Amino acid sequence: MNKSDTVLFFVSLFLSVSFWIIHSLSLEFSTSVSVPVVAVSNIPGRFSESSYPVEVVARCRTNGYSAMIASGNPVRVRISPDDLHYMGGDYFSMSANEMSAYAEKIFGPGVTLESFMSSSYTFRFSVENNKTVPVEPAFNVIFKEQYMQSAPIALSPDSVMVYGDPTLLEKIDRIYTQPLTLDNVSASRQGSVPLMVPEGMRLSDSQSHYTIPVSRFVEIRKNVRMSVRGVPASKELLVFRSTAEVTFRCAFPVNGDITENVQFYIDYQEFASSINGRCMARFDEIPEGILDYSVTPEIFECLESEKE
Repeated sequence: MNKSDTVLFFVSLFLSVSFWIIHSLSLEFSTSVSVPVVAVSNIPGRFSESSYPVEVVARCRTNGYSAMIASGNPVRVRISPDDLHYMGGDYFSMSANEMSAYAEKIFGPGVTLESFMSSSYTFRFSVENNKTVPVEPAFNVIFKEQYMQSAPIALSPDSVMVYGDPTLLEKIDRIYTQPLTLDNVSASRQGSVPLMVPEGMRLSDSQSHYTIPVSRFVEIRKNVRMSVRGVPASKELLVFRSTAEVTFRCAFPVNGDITENVQFYIDYQEFASSINGRCMARFDEIPEGILDYSVTPEIFECLESEKE
C-alpha cells in the first residue's frame, strides 16, 4: 500500500467513526443522569443559595448530546419557598414530585424525566443576618385640577427583610422605592416599582406593587364656631378667634351636606400642657366622603381664667 492509499484509508476510517459517533449520539435512549444542584430560593432569614450542591439522580430519556450536557457543572435552580419544607436546623426538604416541576431547569431541554432515584432531596440554607424594615414610596404625584389622593398609598409588600453585615443593618430603618413621577393624574393608579437596594445588602423582594387611590373632589367652605372641651368646672377657657373658616374637600358627587355635623373644638388638656397657650383645632370624626380639610387660622390663642 503506497502513501496515498494509506492516507485515504485513515481519512475514510476517521469519517466512518465520526459518522458512527454522531449517529449514536443522536439516538434516544433511557439512562441514569446525575446533576449537582444548587437551590436558589427566598426563605425568610436564610441565605439565598443552598450551602452546597445536592446530587440529583434520575432516570431520563435523552440522546447522547443532552446526556453529556446534563452531566456537567453544578446547576443553579430557582425553587419556590413553598416547595421547601423545614426539617429543623438549617435543613429543608422537597419531594421528588415537587422536584419534577424543575426537571427541565435541572437536566436541560431535550431530556424527558422518567423517574427520580430518590423520593426526596434535602438542601441546607444557613441563617443570614437580617432585619425587617418598612418600605416607603418615593413618589411625586401631580394631580389634574380638582383631583386628589383619596387614601394613603398602599404598597405590597409594605415591608421587606434586609440581609447583610450587622454593622450595616444597624444603619437601615427603612427602604425606599425608586423615585416615581406621575403627572396629570385623574384616576387611581397601580403598578410595580423597583426598590432601592443599599450597597452591599440584599432584599427579600426586588420590587413592590403600589396602588394610589384617586378621586375627583369639590370644595365646600364653612364658617364654624370653635367650642372647648374638658375644661374644669372652676375654670373658663377663652379662644381667640371664636370662629374659623374650614375648607372641606369632598368626594364628587356630594349627596347632601356631609359637613353639617362636623364639630371643631379646643382641648383643654392640650392647652394645659402647652407653653404659650396656643392650640390647634381638633375634631371628633370626619364623615365618610370628606377627603381632606384645612382650617384657617391653624393656631388659636387661648386664655384661661377662674370662674367667679
